Amino acid sequence: MKRILPLLLALVMIVTLFPAGIAYADDAEEINLRLLVRYSDDDGIPRINYSLEKLKEEFPNVNLEIVPLAADGGLQLRTMAATGDMCDIFELSGDDTIATLAKLGAIKDMTEDIKACGYYDEVFPGEYPKMVFTDGNIYTLPFTGSEIGMLFANTEKFEEFGLEIPRTIPELIECAKVFSAGGLVTIPIFAKEQWICNALYNALVSRYDPRGLDALQEGTASVRDEAFVKAAQDLEALAAAGAFGSSPTNMAYENCTELWYNDKSAMFLNGEWESDSTYNNMGDKAIWVPFPAASEETYDASLTAAFGGRGAAGGLSVCAWSEHYDLCVKIAARMAELWVEHDYIYRGKACFALDITADMVQEATPCHFMTELSEYRPTITSTNILSGNGANQELYTTCGEGTQSLVAGVMTADEFIESIALVTGD
Repeated sequence: MKRILPLLLALVMIVTLFPAGIAYADDAEEINLRLLVRYSDDDGIPRINYSLEKLKEEFPNVNLEIVPLAADGGLQLRTMAATGDMCDIFELSGDDTIATLAKLGAIKDMTEDIKACGYYDEVFPGEYPKMVFTDGNIYTLPFTGSEIGMLFANTEKFEEFGLEIPRTIPELIECAKVFSAGGLVTIPIFAKEQWICNALYNALVSRYDPRGLDALQEGTASVRDEAFVKAAQDLEALAAAGAFGSSPTNMAYENCTELWYNDKSAMFLNGEWESDSTYNNMGDKAIWVPFPAASEETYDASLTAAFGGRGAAGGLSVCAWSEHYDLCVKIAARMAELWVEHDYIYRGKACFALDITADMVQEATPCHFMTELSEYRPTITSTNILSGNGANQELYTTCGEGTQSLVAGVMTADEFIESIALVTGD
């Protein structure tokens, strides 16, 4: 009996330390999940790899298989949802794609789930638009904050061609003519994706009306207003000047960065997430420049009118049909946290949707773009949704198709305005 009592006490301690219902690595069932993410560039690969290593430690019985997410404006996701072949966890953005997946039942409201795991309380209130969709439900778990659009310039190319960095849109058009004549693409646009075409048009509109495409989505402006007409004419003129090279609608992000990083283009347009990749590939010869103003008279005023900077729903999402839905929500929330952790500590970034960096120590010195952005943000007086997303899906899609056609030079500004007017009733 004296020998049995210590054994019984030890058994009680083991049961107390390891309560029932928690799965551990040794005896837990192995779970295989598919992760659909943008795993193709310097911006995404490092943070994804970092999160996978950490998640393997925290969820040792879970295997995450990466499936590359195509840069196709959500077509891959919509096709997967239509066929029922969805990955368990995936990156999701674009109001049209979110609305389609919600309608098909491929995603569902995660509000209560993320409140239970603590993620909801970590989101900055100012970033709720990046989490809460237009129907009031939460389908996406953001990690980045509301980022602005940025126009980069290769100073060596402007010097080589004897050109000044353009301050106005007419100057940009003239630069495009010179670069095009010299065999150089001015601004390669990955126009396979509609959002970047809308973002470019939005940038142009915001030089005349700082509300940009938001005003059109909200119904507080007409597409026949001067801002939208002139911006369409500017886009048509840039295409005619050869600014976007040949066949821009066949260009993916990787095709455009191949030109940009290798001195085959003079400028590049993207969101601020592009900063590190551009700096790592090009160093100090690449600078961030204000998007050209409508005229020299409006230059100073346009400096504080950001294109972008207001959130639209996007981030990690979970398939409603997943066999392990509850587990996937926890993993997706943790992955978003780890993406913030990686980018703050190892990349020196500071624009996040989650308020979790207070006790983290940065090991990386931010590139000069990050320093400039931190100084620029307090001066911003107006923002808009970078690519003109909104509740009116027909308008967003029609605008995307139209801006693609304008960039490709196969539609006139007048035709573009009329196509939008059919949707808005103007």
